[in-house]
Amino acid sequence: MTGDMERSRDKVKRLLRELFQFDAQDLDFGIYRILNFRRNEIEKFIEKDLIEAVEAEFKEYAKAGLVELQTDIERLKAEIIRDFGEGTIDDWGRIVRHEDAPKIKIYLQKVEELKSAEVSEAQMNEVFNHVYEFFSRYYDKGDFISKRRYGGKEKYYVPYNGEEVILHWANKDQYYVKTAEYFRNYHFRAGGYRVNFLLRKAEVEVNNIVGENKYFVLCDSDFVKVDEEKRVVDIYFEWRALTDEEERKFGKRNVQDALVVDAIDRIISETSGSNVGNVLRVKENGEKTVLEKHVENYVRRNTTDYFIHKNLKSFLERELEFYIKNEVVDLDELESLNERSLRIVRAKVKAVREISKKIIEFLAQIEGFQKMLFEKKKFIVGTEYVITLDKIEEYAGEEFLENILEETLKNAKQLEEWKELLGIEVNSKKDLVERQTFEGKEWKKLPLDTRHFGIGFKIRLLEALSERNDLDGILDGILIKSENWQALNLLLGKFKGKVQCIYIDPPFNTGTNEFLYKNNYLDSSWASMMYDRLQSGEMLLDNTGSIYVRIDYHGNHYVRMLMDSVFGKQNFKNEIMINRTKKVFEGANRFITANDSLFVYSKSEGALFNIAKKERGEQKWIQAHSPGIRWSEVSEKYLSYYKPSQLKLEKGKYYSRGRVFRGKVCMPPDGRHWTFSQERLEEYGKEGRIRLNEKGILEYLTSPLETVDSDWTDIPGYVVPSKWGFPTENSEQLLQRVIETSSNKGDFVLDYFLGSGTTIAVAHKLGRRWIGVEMSDYFDNIPLKRMKAVLAGEQSGISKDVNWNGGGFFKYHYVEQYEDTLSNIVFLEKGKTVQETLDEFGDYLLKNMLEFETRGSPTRLNIEQFQTPFDYKIWVTTAGEKRLATVDLVETFNYLLGITVEKFRTFKNQEREYHCIFGKLNQENIAIIWRNTKDLDLKKDKEFIENTILAGTKPDSILINGDSLVEKAEPIEPEFKRLKGA
Repeated sequence: MTGDMERSRDKVKRLLRELFQFDAQDLDFGIYRILNFRRNEIEKFIEKDLIEAVEAEFKEYAKAGLVELQTDIERLKAEIIRDFGEGTIDDWGRIVRHEDAPKIKIYLQKVEELKSAEVSEAQMNEVFNHVYEFFSRYYDKGDFISKRRYGGKEKYYVPYNGEEVILHWANKDQYYVKTAEYFRNYHFRAGGYRVNFLLRKAEVEVNNIVGENKYFVLCDSDFVKVDEEKRVVDIYFEWRALTDEEERKFGKRNVQDALVVDAIDRIISETSGSNVGNVLRVKENGEKTVLEKHVENYVRRNTTDYFIHKNLKSFLERELEFYIKNEVVDLDELESLNERSLRIVRAKVKAVREISKKIIEFLAQIEGFQKMLFEKKKFIVGTEYVITLDKIEEYAGEEFLENILEETLKNAKQLEEWKELLGIEVNSKKDLVERQTFEGKEWKKLPLDTRHFGIGFKIRLLEALSERNDLDGILDGILIKSENWQALNLLLGKFKGKVQCIYIDPPFNTGTNEFLYKNNYLDSSWASMMYDRLQSGEMLLDNTGSIYVRIDYHGNHYVRMLMDSVFGKQNFKNEIMINRTKKVFEGANRFITANDSLFVYSKSEGALFNIAKKERGEQKWIQAHSPGIRWSEVSEKYLSYYKPSQLKLEKGKYYSRGRVFRGKVCMPPDGRHWTFSQERLEEYGKEGRIRLNEKGILEYLTSPLETVDSDWTDIPGYVVPSKWGFPTENSEQLLQRVIETSSNKGDFVLDYFLGSGTTIAVAHKLGRRWIGVEMSDYFDNIPLKRMKAVLAGEQSGISKDVNWNGGGFFKYHYVEQYEDTLSNIVFLEKGKTVQETLDEFGDYLLKNMLEFETRGSPTRLNIEQFQTPFDYKIWVTTAGEKRLATVDLVETFNYLLGITVEKFRTFKNQEREYHCIFGKLNQENIAIIWRNTKDLDLKKDKEFIENTILAGTKPDSILINGDSLVEKAEPIEPEFKRLKGA
């Protein structure tokens, strides 16, 4: 192999190592853990399997048309012997005589073609170069994406089926997976210190920024803070574009690498001579220092893997065919090629296609595994309940409430929360009572949170609440801490088609807020994020439901087209103009932006719509006539007031243009008619809203209320200043109008970009049920605390207008995230025999490895852990801290199954606890039973379940974890696995 050939191969190998992220071998999180675990198999694929496949394709390339050519030669040889006699061709196929005969000339030409039918080195290089060029077009720092092309010939194919207008973006077939929570949280421990990498908001003037690319930049000042007492080190970065000066300093190539080196040097210099500095300079494995390793990890983790393809194989194969037709084959030259050249072109196409497809297959298996992990419905890793004392008394009875008071009064965390959040100090039982009446005690609406109590307290509370009530029936709302796509995916099992109204205020695609995007792909990243979440919202909406999306000028044109695509153009209702917070200065060459858009779409034509009214600024007297002549039927009651000249008779009925007011007929001006009917005139007269002006013309006084149109600038859009310290807190008046227009009391209202929680606060005050989803680390301190304040009867926003006095009951969940899923992937170590057996299969690629070797991972489904279902654990990261969390299998399964929970019961058989859910599923009664199955006597278990747990009930179906002898019972595990998609 010559140098050129070797260089071509090496170039392809280097690209493949980049595709499989070999430069991240020291990273131990996310997809890197998965790739690194099977690095040897990937290396074998690149160095051996693929090269062998390439060589096989080149052999096919070399043999292009040889069979056909040899057949032609043998045919010609036989004809020559027949026509010219034996001896014309010797035993070696050489011509002895008649060399000038036409047929012999054709024979000699074919023989020469056969001798030269070998692939040249240039042709082999060309195939390698095409493979390299094709894949380099699409790979960009961990993602496969259509990279921008600038050449006249270099174009992409956009799938198009003849639609009049189509919206397409670079990431249309991909899931957006980056989250701000993951982005901010990075810490490690070294030398007894906890080191945090934190993001500080960039304070760089807009007109000092060049370009769109953003980078991690160590802050200019105060970038290291050390707390020796707490042993904590905070290091501050900014995520922003470079200033003019920085661009000159760091150049335009490998910018982030240069910024990393700069950051490390400055941190080391800043901490020089201190304990922290010594710790950060320690070298691990004799190579990189602790600081170098973690700064590089931090940057790598947050600047790669923004997307997961929904079908990478289909995408790359489609693009490959387009590439071959446009780049490999020159259609203009085809007509001029001879037969042999055409065969070579066909062979080249086949070689490029087959080699590329092998790489695509391998890549698609990795991406498909990530897709499966992303799409699988996630575990609930924490469920708590908040309920006010008055609701406990209402639902569970005063006796139960009295019984838990002593435990409550001893709970320091609960008492401290009431004091801190509500300003209410509780020292004794009397502090819990609002007033004593003849009917009994009126309890204060203090929100009790089960997180401050033990599991036993929570179980007793749920049993008491559901003894006389259906548990889901008395629940006012659900609050979920989760990335919203994962939360919506989990909610679908239980709430598909049940939500009446959705309101969302997503992060705008401004490039300056917390929406994270891939450099040069701001709008397409944002479009992918929005599209999938709009689709999920559409599935959750009732057929009579509506969705409201708030957006500014950066994205309103995209939102309109995205919503047309998801909900249908026919279901567009309005673009509403709402107030935004005005900036004092936005530049001298344009108007100050004063409004945002609020797009309204319905699920169907039959959407619920309650006409909204608002106070009229000033009532006015307006003449009560309109253009055009109209004759109205005159009832017998008023007929005597009219003169014959004011009437006309048609088919036995009298008609007139006039109206009777105060015993006198009033006629409208010529060419006009009275705006109101006689009946409406009478009604307005009683209200004092009709009069005759000095010219004898009827006038009416406008109503104190007017119908709301699409201009909502009469109410605030945001709250300034925000009560909860939230920069974009939507006003309660805005949400009141949305919710009252598109829902009725008892309906579900959903907000999955919850922010400060205005939507669910207003929904609660208006008597709607609600679901709120927020992923950020302020979940506990803003929306959760806000809802507790709402339950306590806080009087901000619309509270006084709707006479809100407090009270309520909701639950909140913490949900496993995609990053948690990756962190919990566990690989099974296979015995040599199993590995050897698997390796015998030629098609045993990464998909088989990953599927087989990870199926027992806790985050997928570990059946062994189902033996102790109340102690099923996975690793999760919360506010930067990695901890072992107990999965709420019971609640997770309720969502997966879609059950309406009516009763929660616990039973005890000796030391074994049984947790039981009774409810409805598709109008049928269902019982779900969970228990520890270790050392379980199945016969005694059957007897206890049938004679105690199910006594007096008649469930249509029974689900029980583990083995069971109970008649007609089905195991939970297969259904759990199927519904979870793990």
